[in-house]
Amino acid sequence: MNDIIDIFYNNIIKEASMGRVNCLFIYNIVFNTYLVEDNKHIESTVNVDNLFIPTLVIENKEKFNNLLLEYVIKAKSFYNLEKYENELREQNQEELIKDRICIEKILMTLLWSNATVEDFEDPINFLKKRINFLDDEKLLKFQNKTNIGYSEILNSYIIIQTKKIKLQMKHLTF
Repeated sequence: MNDIIDIFYNNIIKEASMGRVNCLFIYNIVFNTYLVEDNKHIESTVNVDNLFIPTLVIENKEKFNNLLLEYVIKAKSFYNLEKYENELREQNQEELIKDRICIEKILMTLLWSNATVEDFEDPINFLKKRINFLDDEKLLKFQNKTNIGYSEILNSYIIIQTKKIKLQMKHLTF
């Protein structure tokens, strides 16, 4: 089994079921997993009142694995991972190996930390959307500041620029 896929099933899913994924930094992320083809449920051990825990439903494991692998490969070249790469270089290598901490584990953890309930229920579609985003080259023409015109409503010129930011977990606030 591919090492990336192995890390997902044997580390991320297991750690997420306990509510904490060790990716150099501890990410508090929790979800159940249901592998339909295997009829296997990995239930969360987190017991908190009024906490909704989504379930990652993997109906077609082969297709899911292929898309997850494709996403990780593309994300590694798309995102600015300098922060994580520097941190990994500075850490105790034995500890990293023991906990299988690597850029790929970080990418997969952050991928699911940004997923909605619907994304957990249809991960194939979610992965396809994420891959399409990484493949979309439309915004590349705006890497330098570009004046796209004057807006009378705003009484101003509109200038846009596409910038790659460091990969991070996004938080929704209500």
